[in-house]
Formats: sequence, C-alpha cells, structure tokens
Amino acid sequence: MAFTIKIAVGPYTGNGAIQNIAVAGGSDAVFTKRVGGTDTLMYTMWHDMPRNACSSLGGTLAVRTGQITDLSRDGFTVGVGQSQNAAPYVYLSIKSLGSNKYFETGRYVGNGADNRDMTGASGCLFTPDLMLLLRHVDGQVQSHRTSEHVGDLSGTFANLAVINYIQNFQAGGFQLGTNANVNNSNDYFNWLTMRQIPNGFKVGSFTGSAAARSIDVGFAPDFVIVKNQDAATIAWMRATGMSLSLPLSATATDAQAITALTSTGFSVGTLADVNGSANKIHYMAFKAGEYTPAGAK
Repeated sequence: MAFTIKIAVGPYTGNGAIQNIAVAGGSDAVFTKRVGGTDTLMYTMWHDMPRNACSSLGGTLAVRTGQITDLSRDGFTVGVGQSQNAAPYVYLSIKSLGSNKYFETGRYVGNGADNRDMTGASGCLFTPDLMLLLRHVDGQVQSHRTSEHVGDLSGTFANLAVINYIQNFQAGGFQLGTNANVNNSNDYFNWLTMRQIPNGFKVGSFTGSAAARSIDVGFAPDFVIVKNQDAATIAWMRATGMSLSLPLSATATDAQAITALTSTGFSVGTLADVNGSANKIHYMAFKAGEYTPAGAK
C-alpha cells in the first residue's frame, strides 16, 4: 500500500444479521448512518474503543452495542442495529498506516484538573484540526472541536457550543477543561484527532445567511457534516449518492438542509440548523481517496 491515509465512502445494505462490510485496506475509524426508512442515529467507532461498544454522534449513547461491533483488516462489522433487513446505509471509513501526522486515536483517564495539557506521550503527533472525544459512560454526549472554534469553545453534535470541554489545540496535542464529559476523575475517555489533508479533508466555517447558498471547500467532497455552533440543534450530514441530507439524530430529514454536494464543495438551504442568520456554521468535508501528504511520516 502506498498511501498514508485512506478515506472511503460507500453504501451497504442491511441483511437483518451481523455482517462484515468490506473496505479495502481495512478501517481505523468508521461512521455509519441509515439513509432510508426508519430514522436512526449516526454511529461511530474507532481504534482504542472496546469492541461492540460504539458511540452515537447525534444522541447521548456513549456505549451502544449491536451497532458497529468491530473494526478489521478488511473493513468493519455491524450488528443488527446497523444492518436492518434490506435497509440502505452509508459509511465513512478512515484508515491510517502506522503512526503519522494526520490521524491518531488514543485514550486517557480523567483527573478533573482544569487546563490539563495533553501533549507528549498523552497527546498526538501533530496540532489537530479535528478532535472527537467520548466519555465512555452511557448517557454522555460526544464532544468535538475543530481549528475553526475560537477561544476555549468546543461543540457537541446536538447542542450549543460549550466552554470548559476541549479548550484548545496545541503542538502535539490538546487541552482539557474540568467538565465531566471530558475530564471526570477516574473515568476513561477515547479520542480521535485529524489534521487537514490537501484536497482530501478540510474543516471550515461560514456565517449563516438564512438564504440558499454554496460553500466552497476547494474540492468535490464525498461526505460532509455541518453544525451550527450558535443553536441548540442537531448536526447534519450528506454523502455521495444520497438524494437528501440527514440529521445525525434519529429524526426526519429536511429538504432545506444540505441541498447538494458540488464540484467545489456543498450547498445549503434555508434551514437554521445549517444556515442560521448571523450564526457561525462549522463543516467537515471528506473526499474519498488515498493520500500521502507532505511530512506525513
């Protein structure tokens, strides 16, 4: 294999049973979402998380069994919860070859201390542009931060931006606040970090206008997540092949959310969740492909 990071986006169909979804080269992180019929949550699993204990991005289910159950050298395994018979699904898979400066996962034990710097052996090999963070206790919302968040703001995928969670990014890591969702004493936490990949992965933001518009990310993405940091609303996603965008929660779609993926980015409609007037809107855009960025090793 010549790549350092591989991003794959694709569909699969549920069969009512546990099944392995083939992804050439395997998966180190996976996101899945049902795209038709009964509304379901988006789920995610990455290395360092226990088998059969994935997390929901759009809810408060930090330990959910029977959904994504394992990652493997040839893809990932889903349980019946993400393999409902004849139901269509979409996935985003990320594969990293060895230690590199664009993708890393890890785990730590909380200590409750404020301004806790997680660098060196406790951090990652680069300054992140994206971090996902999970307290591995059910009933806890998954938090995230991108390099577009300012000050000590970070976000959840289902509410307003918050302080005292992931407080900043640093060379070789990140800083934690005291909130129990990120640093409760003696609980363990799983994290995923990524750095932007030229023409492959980008985080960004724009100011909402409440009018339909196109957002330029510099390439044609295959998978996009959009979140309004200033509103207590859910994040939305759209992937190649989908006719509508979907919320990350188990709620209905809206035709005025992410209205299209384009050759230079994506378009949004008038829905406040993704284009609220004067609100700061964050996005994460992924393009399927194999990448070896400069300085990756």
